[in-house]
Amino acid sequence: MYLSIPGGTTSRIIQIPIFDSSSATGAKLAGLAYNTSSLSAYYNREGAGGAAVAIPLASATKGTWTSGGFVAVDPTNIPGSYELHLPDAALVAGAKSVLVSLKGAANMVPVDLLIELTPGDAYEALVSATYAEPGQEAPPATANLVTKIGYLYKFLRNKITQTSGTLSVYNATGTIVDHKATTSDDETTYTRGEIGSGP
Repeated sequence: MYLSIPGGTTSRIIQIPIFDSSSATGAKLAGLAYNTSSLSAYYNREGAGGAAVAIPLASATKGTWTSGGFVAVDPTNIPGSYELHLPDAALVAGAKSVLVSLKGAANMVPVDLLIELTPGDAYEALVSATYAEPGQEAPPATANLVTKIGYLYKFLRNKITQTSGTLSVYNATGTIVDHKATTSDDETTYTRGEIGSGP
C-alpha cells in the first residue's frame, strides 16, 4: 500500500485491509485486535539508522486517535479492515518517507505501507488557503510559485492604464500605482520595458 501524508501531521488514523493467508479466494482476515497473539507493528523513517521502531499496539475507539491504536473498522459490514492510529513520531517532518509494517498474527498476510511525507498539504494550499496580492515593488526575477501566481492574478484583476509612454498597474483599490513600465511604439513595434515598482 502507498499513501501520501504531509510531514508533521499529528493524530493520523489510517484504514488498512488485512488478508487471510489461508484463504484461496483472497478473503480478508477478521477478528484481529490490538492484543491478538504475536501481532506486531513497526515503522522505519527513511534514512534512519538501526532497527525499526516498534509501535506498541493499544486499545482504541474507532475514529478517536490513540497512539498505536488498533481497532476493527466494522466487523459486521467490512470484516477484515482495521484502523491503525499512527504514532506522531512516525510522521515528524524531516524524512521523505516512512515504512509501516504489521505482521505476526496467525493466518495473517503481512502488511507493508509506504507513506510519502510531503512538505505540506497541497490541497489546502491550493483550495482553502488565501493569499494577499503582491505589494508595491519590482517583481523579482527569482520568486516562489505563490508569488509568481499572485502577480499573474494581480495583473489580470486590477486596474491597468496605458499612456503614451507608461503602463501602470494599480493596487486592489485602484488608487495607487504599484507597478509600472515604460512603453514605446514606432508604428512598427510596440515595446514594453521591464515591469518595475510604482508609483
